[in-house]
Amino acid sequence: MKRVMILISAMAATTALNAATLNYDGFSDYDNLTSIPWVAGNFMWGEIASGNGTGITNNGFSSIPNASLFTFTFGDLELDAANSQSPGPSSPGWEEYRELDSNVQPVEFFYNGVLWATGSFVDDFRVDVESNDDLNGVGMSEVQLTGHTAAGNDFYQEVSSLTGGSRVLQFENSNFVNTSGPDGFFESDGIMTAVPEPASFGLGLGLIGFLLALRRR
Repeated sequence: MKRVMILISAMAATTALNAATLNYDGFSDYDNLTSIPWVAGNFMWGEIASGNGTGITNNGFSSIPNASLFTFTFGDLELDAANSQSPGPSSPGWEEYRELDSNVQPVEFFYNGVLWATGSFVDDFRVDVESNDDLNGVGMSEVQLTGHTAAGNDFYQEVSSLTGGSRVLQFENSNFVNTSGPDGFFESDGIMTAVPEPASFGLGLGLIGFLLALRRR
């Protein structure tokens, strides 16, 4: 009985901790500069007109044989000024971009130029900084897959399996570099992650508790 419990515990921990990741080069086009203070004397942009990513390395997505052929696009997202905050000399700040107009565009995923899947932002794309001189902001967002083509069935089903059916992919961007002087064109380093649903870990713990109860009888 003890060996069975150890096996289930190990399986649950593995399911909870393992995650498939894909590193990518990110590019975003920001427009409509506002008067809301941001970092290093700059101001927040009013929208992300468009964005895209191109895969670099893949760790765990078996449906993506060549990371460099995997791409995605999105846009546009508007600055939610009411829920954004300017940073101070020793206080954090953040920008929140989300769908606020009627021009809702899906996030689209491609492989070798062929559309694989579509999705939508779960909430927002948020960039956090620690102070008004912090040039190392980190952007976070989540995208839920909502549909797929025949060509993208394996990718869609794999993401669904990896995420316990939620089909939510997490995106993290860092090392933002302005590539066009005063214009809002930025490159960044990105990581796309499919994190296993934590419920599977809870289920494993529940099974362990049940077996312990049986053992004590």
